[in-house]
Amino acid sequence: MPTVPSGPQTSWASSWAPRRRRWSVSPCSPSPCHGRMWTLGHGDSAGQLARFTDANDGFTDHVTVEKPRQGLGRLGRGKGQSRRSFPPSGAAAFRGASLALGFPSVSPPATSSFRLHVSNQFESLADALAEEMRARPGDALAPERIVVPHPVLGRWLALELAERLGIAAHLTIELPAEFAWSLMRSVVELPKEQPFAPGALRWRVFDVLAGWGADDDPRARAAETTQQRHSEARGRREVGAGARTRAPARDLAALARYLADADPRKRFALADRLARVYDRCLLYRPEWIRAWQRGEAPHWQAQVWRELVASGVGRHWVDAVDAFELGMRAERSAAPVQRELFDSPPRDLKATNTISYEGKLKGNLTQATTKAGAARVSFFGVDSLSPSYLSVLRMAARDHDIHLFQLSPCREFWADTRSRRELRPGTEPAPYVSEGNELLAAWGRAARDMQALLADDLGLGAPDETYSEPATTSRLAFVQQDVLDLRLSTEATESGVPRDDSIQIHVCHSATREAEVLHDRLLGLFDAHDDIQPADVLVLTPNMDEYAPAIEAVFDSIGTIPFNIGRLRRRDGAAVRAFLDLLALPGSRYPVSSVMAPLRASSVASRFDIRGPDLPEIRGWIANAGIHWGIGEHDVPSSKRHTWQHGLNRLLLGYALAGSADRFGDFASCDLDRFGNDGPDRYERLGHFARYAELAFGLNAMAEETLTPTAWAQRLREAVLKPFFATEHLMPEVAREADTVARLIEDLEEEWHIAGIDGAIAFSVVREALYELGAASSRAVARLADGVTVAPLGAGQVFPAKVVCTVGMNDGAFPRHHAPASFDIVAADSRRPGDRDLRDEDRLAFLTALLSARKAFLVTYTGRELREDSNIPPSVAVSELVDYLARRFADDKVALRHPLQPFNRKYFDAAEEPITGSHSSEVHFSYSAPMALAAAAVRHQAAATVAEQRLHGTLPPLERTEGEVELTELIRFAAHPAKHFAQTRLGLRLEIEEEDPAKDEEPLELNYLEQWQLKDGLFDLLREELGEEDTEWLVRARGLLPPGNLGAVEHRRGAVQVATLRQALAPHAEHLDAPRTLIDIGVGDMRLTGEVAGYVPAQQRFLWWRIGRIREKDRIEVWLRLLALTSAIDEPLAAHVVGVRRGAEAETLKGPEPKLAREMLGDWVQAWHRGAREPLPVFPQTSWTWATEQNEAKVRSVWSGGNWPENNDEYFQLLCAEGPDMEGFADLAESLLGPIVEAMQ
Repeated sequence: MPTVPSGPQTSWASSWAPRRRRWSVSPCSPSPCHGRMWTLGHGDSAGQLARFTDANDGFTDHVTVEKPRQGLGRLGRGKGQSRRSFPPSGAAAFRGASLALGFPSVSPPATSSFRLHVSNQFESLADALAEEMRARPGDALAPERIVVPHPVLGRWLALELAERLGIAAHLTIELPAEFAWSLMRSVVELPKEQPFAPGALRWRVFDVLAGWGADDDPRARAAETTQQRHSEARGRREVGAGARTRAPARDLAALARYLADADPRKRFALADRLARVYDRCLLYRPEWIRAWQRGEAPHWQAQVWRELVASGVGRHWVDAVDAFELGMRAERSAAPVQRELFDSPPRDLKATNTISYEGKLKGNLTQATTKAGAARVSFFGVDSLSPSYLSVLRMAARDHDIHLFQLSPCREFWADTRSRRELRPGTEPAPYVSEGNELLAAWGRAARDMQALLADDLGLGAPDETYSEPATTSRLAFVQQDVLDLRLSTEATESGVPRDDSIQIHVCHSATREAEVLHDRLLGLFDAHDDIQPADVLVLTPNMDEYAPAIEAVFDSIGTIPFNIGRLRRRDGAAVRAFLDLLALPGSRYPVSSVMAPLRASSVASRFDIRGPDLPEIRGWIANAGIHWGIGEHDVPSSKRHTWQHGLNRLLLGYALAGSADRFGDFASCDLDRFGNDGPDRYERLGHFARYAELAFGLNAMAEETLTPTAWAQRLREAVLKPFFATEHLMPEVAREADTVARLIEDLEEEWHIAGIDGAIAFSVVREALYELGAASSRAVARLADGVTVAPLGAGQVFPAKVVCTVGMNDGAFPRHHAPASFDIVAADSRRPGDRDLRDEDRLAFLTALLSARKAFLVTYTGRELREDSNIPPSVAVSELVDYLARRFADDKVALRHPLQPFNRKYFDAAEEPITGSHSSEVHFSYSAPMALAAAAVRHQAAATVAEQRLHGTLPPLERTEGEVELTELIRFAAHPAKHFAQTRLGLRLEIEEEDPAKDEEPLELNYLEQWQLKDGLFDLLREELGEEDTEWLVRARGLLPPGNLGAVEHRRGAVQVATLRQALAPHAEHLDAPRTLIDIGVGDMRLTGEVAGYVPAQQRFLWWRIGRIREKDRIEVWLRLLALTSAIDEPLAAHVVGVRRGAEAETLKGPEPKLAREMLGDWVQAWHRGAREPLPVFPQTSWTWATEQNEAKVRSVWSGGNWPENNDEYFQLLCAEGPDMEGFADLAESLLGPIVEAMQ
């Protein structure tokens, strides 16, 4: 028997007193060997005996561990002593075992140190933390540990502490999970990363699920046997699944059907979702985990879990927490026999599998608290902690001063408040339950439950309260005061508060319109409040994917408000997006758009010496070569003419043969001169692109590969990262882009390493995993001091700001809706205290945003349909706010509805009134000068005149309104003045343009543009006097025809028109080969430059032709070229115009004398000047009709009658809706187009 050390023989007692369960344990009387005996019983059989020295009082204790058995456990003090029963499983059984071993009780310990600080403002909590750090500084060499719910709040807190303390250094700001795991690692042998985190756990589940769909899988039969045994023994009562879970046999059959086809992608998708279910079980249902590991659950989820645990790859969260609690107790007792019990536990006790005994406690447990870090730990703004986290906190409180800085929106007792949603109609609420403040009851449930959980589990004492009254008397301040005082909206006495700009709700038609309204409203607040700067604004949105690009586009285009967007997805980075685009190629059709997509990233383009301006030229080559999809003929058995290899061969032939149309086997060379700029470096660019394309084609082999994780990491680096990304570029930003791809691969490799798997994985699964990692939030956090901060609206991501804006508050987007999987047993179980609820968390975030606004709170949402302008309901939270404000202030005009277009006249009519004080929240206004000009353009002429006077001088003139104008631009203006004004002056493009000429699909029928391209190609080939057969072959080889008979029909139709045109042009062959004549003349105070083709000096005329009928705008173009050419050579000329419809058609325009030509050209230049200020009422068809016939009925028929009226044009509808009724229509038609009509006669 061990020697009994000397020491005081005082009695020892401890109690564990949570609010729901209570029991007390006292030691036996000292035994003859000066020890105490404790008995842990699960039956009547005798167990093992161990003795150890109590470090606290020097006694040697006897421990009896009896063989476990199903049923209730009893905790007693030896023979003849009374015993109290407790549940044998879960946390209670574990705590009972701990007491039986003679350790101190679990919670709350006698030496616990919790201190609660509460306030309704984050600033007051920051003051309290700063004062605590100033008054009781910790060890200078130890970091100050602060736990925050999100890095955004941590960044804000660090800045606030620096402002209050002068410097904020040596801070360790952690998330709750990071803190808890690091704390437990200081006591228990744990890896740096959690092996059962969802990212790593999904791979282990993926590995375990292999073969579960097979009919002869022994695991499935084992699960069925387990189900039968438990059904017989427990009357079909299921452990850990809840009453609403389906029968295990049906679940198992559904699982087998899902996995029957052995599709690795389906198995990975199931593993990913199942890992998230297990993660919630670990945090919120730890007793289920313990029961599963004892074999007490029949369903297949428990069977999969047992296989996961049997693999022995590290401790999971529940094991770690259990071991941490035992380790902390062992550190206090520090008994050698106790260590021996941990290192070599009794076989029967180990069989309970309550904790994993394979790991050993670290060598010197007495140094655990030193390794745990700072003595003070501050939890700041953490509004969600699971019961398992609280268990860790209870143990940590033995050696740490734990300060909880909690945001409490109300200073009154509000634990018994319930929302109308909770007070269900038709039920009688408890007498002590009330609604209290409507907003607090509706949005504060998560905070209410969290405060109750903290008080219940941690036994907190009276908190340090620092509630602050709102500093203003605005509507926002009154709403915040109502929440603080738990006051109903109907109980308020200040209902007559006038409208102001402190609470604004805006209804818009789209995300872009919300961003535009937000920009104008912020400018209004900056004008009205001198103390508000861009850095004082926080913009929150529940949908970053949609609203961050919209905000970026609007704010960037205007450039008046600096901003920072935080926490975008990783794939929003150009390099990561290009990497994922490259991984999408293997196994695909290799469409043009997908092959070209990675080149948008500078890190990829730089790797192949391709610049951004080169891409349009390359796309033009691809279109000209007829490339659409497919690597080669093996991918497209029916035809290879539209494949990449065929098209690239044509391009290389075009380089070698300088665009010759000769036939070489199955190839026709492709003319490179049709796209891009001339120069010797063009062929280098072609070579660079061909090298990129060949490497992209080589990736296709990965689609069928199945490799181990180690091999995949190497394969991704060697086949994708190194060949495609400029990892060592001289420009740091390009190299940093490539580094993001390397980190993405490292993160996936880290998941595999933590999971400890080494089985073969299909490429499709690896690609899906990388997609999900790319979709994850970026690690970057927005800078908080450089401008407007744009961040997601979520728990822990709200901090105080003078102006808080919530955009995108749409129905369905907020609060979030999570649809649980059918196998989610946590969702099927009844709700428990501490359970997460995403919708409640979102509502609390919205409440926090409202309470964190100091000067103004703005809400925008898409509440109007784009086409029909019908009503779209907002988020339910916004509806509750609108209803509250209407009751609170007796105001039925809470929300402001905005027009569809930003140039609506409402904005600029209201802008004539002052935009200050109460006015700004109830009127429309805009700071956009281009939109003001657009608004002026769409008004009646009288209103436009007023607007021009008001906006005079606000817009700078076009750069080329003085100095020089190109002939081609003058022609574009004359063909469509309204379109020219909208695009050059307003930056508006209303038509849908195809920016990329290369298409993914081969042509099956030709549109008007493609028909013109076919005829143009046939015209060039016919000039080379090729036969019909060779001509058809060449246009097919160039990809200008649909396949098969459809192409033959199109070829014959186009050949007939081209032959007709060639016949009409035969007498003018000299003009077709004539060199271009340069134009550089003075017109008034302007220089007109350009060139004119088809001029033969000896014949005193020039030729202009087109494949199609001669249109009105064609006559205008020919006239302007004729005037410019006449002025340049100072001789009278004529223009011969040739077209083709059903047959050839020709017209001749007789030009004026050179002096008169310069005057007429000056009229057009003056019209161009005027057209830069307002849309001119010049409409090619309608104005031509007036100039030729001056018949009002015919004019109106051309404008608005027939099948294709001219007023169908989008630009005319927008800017010239009145058409021929606009002032100046007739004068302009006669002065500008009249001379053309006369020249034709």
